[in-house]
Amino acid sequence: MIVNDSLSDGLDMIEVFHDVGKIGWFKTVGWFVILNILNVIFLIIAFGLMLIPYIGIIVAAFLVFSFMRLFNSYSLGLLYRDAHIINKKEIQDEIVVSETKS
Repeated sequence: MIVNDSLSDGLDMIEVFHDVGKIGWFKTVGWFVILNILNVIFLIIAFGLMLIPYIGIIVAAFLVFSFMRLFNSYSLGLLYRDAHIINKKEIQDEIVVSETKS
């Protein structure tokens, strides 16, 4: 989606599964499990802060939840960057192979 700047490419499930296949299913599922464990820890911290009247809710809303959102997005971007790097290496390898054949 980000490579082609198209929302329809992001919703193309065949392409998504192809990217996950390039990244690796074990790595993707492992990322998902670890991310959810970290999210539970962040939520426990946020709910603990929310026990403080007024200020705790504001701190949790603006600091903890925004940090969670940034962390989740950044880690997903790093994961999909692996697929882009793998794709780029495959293209370079194909160019090298085609140049050596000619």
